[in-house]
Amino acid sequence: NSALELQPDNIRARLVLAAVYFKQQKHEDIITLARALQKEQPQARVGYELEGDVLVKMDRLKEASKLYAAAYEQGQSASLAEKLYQVRNKAGLSNAIDPLQQWVNNNPDDSSAKIMLAVAYQETGAVDKSINYYQKVLEKQPNNLVVLNNLAWLFNERNDQRAISYAENAYQLAPKKVEILDTYGWTLVNNGQLNKGLLILQEAK
Repeated sequence: NSALELQPDNIRARLVLAAVYFKQQKHEDIITLARALQKEQPQARVGYELEGDVLVKMDRLKEASKLYAAAYEQGQSASLAEKLYQVRNKAGLSNAIDPLQQWVNNNPDDSSAKIMLAVAYQETGAVDKSINYYQKVLEKQPNNLVVLNNLAWLFNERNDQRAISYAENAYQLAPKKVEILDTYGWTLVNNGQLNKGLLILQEAK
């Protein structure tokens, strides 16, 4: 508290205090702190995002969604777009994916955001869109393990033989990673290479 008394307008000091409150599960104190920031800095996203974070902890997802939306209006970012997607998706709200899609549309070189968007489409069952964005990332990051592995998994679920090449590329890059071994093994088994696939799956144990 002394830091706040010495520097009452220091946002960083308040966020440090908020982190302490999070550890102590003093959720109402965090809300009070966040709302003070909103009042003093209405054009800054920090107060809205902070209240959204604590409302998520309290499982008040619809309220958190409104706070994150307010934060997003004041200052867009990939991480905030992801938070908005996650909370809207968990709360069963419509248009959950829109902020992520908007961010990627406005920031086409943000490969990390494209992966977030691909994962979001994968989670919601929009597999064609998911594959499309994973492949866009792969054009710039051909050795991205997450993308290779996820593409292999999605194509394998469709019984598409392209799964093997993606899984094999991932395996060559990371032959010890359990999740890579698992995907590669099942892809081989699913495509008739039973013995080789079972050997790979044994390595994954």
